Order: sequence, then C-alpha cells, then structure tokens
Amino acid sequence: MTLFKDFPVPPLPPQPKATRYVPPPWAAAPAYELPSVVHIGQFLHRSPTMVVAVKSADVYSTGCSFNLSWLIRRGVQTDEDWADLPHLFFQLGMGIRRGKRLATGLLFGVQFPDGAKASTGNQVRTA
Repeated sequence: MTLFKDFPVPPLPPQPKATRYVPPPWAAAPAYELPSVVHIGQFLHRSPTMVVAVKSADVYSTGCSFNLSWLIRRGVQTDEDWADLPHLFFQLGMGIRRGKRLATGLLFGVQFPDGAKASTGNQVRTA
C-alpha cells in the first residue's frame, strides 16, 4: 500500500513519429554492399622514427575507404615533443597545442581523374 494510491496515473503523451535519418552517400559505406578490396601496399613515409603506409582500399559504388598503418618510435624528442604526437594524429584541428610553429598532423589526400582533390585536413598555424 502506498501513500498516493488514490491518485490516477496520467496517460502518456502521444509520441510523434520518428523520422529515420538517412546519411548522405559520402558519409559512410552503403549499408548493404560489400567492398572490392584493392591491395596497395605502398610506403608513404619512412624515417628512423616513423613509418606510414597505405595497406589497401575498400572500394564501394559511392567511394572508397583507405586502410592506413603507421608506427612511431621515440627518437631524440623531448618529453614535450613526444607528448604532442598523439595530439597531432588524433585531435580535431591537428595542431600543436603549444608554441608558435606550423603544424600539420597526419595529412592524407587523393586526386580524382578530373583533377579535383580531397584531403583529411589543412595546415594549421597555432597561436
């Protein structure tokens, strides 16, 4: 037995019909399509402390997705420079958090047959 037993339970308000979100074709791979996988296996950058490679591309009817791989080894960087590396690769804006120098982060781009270009970002000048 509860203290509020005599009060009626109000009815739930009517729920509006939810509209289904359909992402634009460039936002994701088609939901019901398997990609054709193209092996690329090319190094983009090799140095004593960093290797960046394109492993393959998943090709869909609406575009493609590249599979990149990178390995970073600590060289003679200071603790501050080493701490900045994750920020360059994984943060939006891809700029160095401190100092006044040009920073790019991981940039990757393609050029289409018609000459148009697309890339992952722009160079960022930090203040």
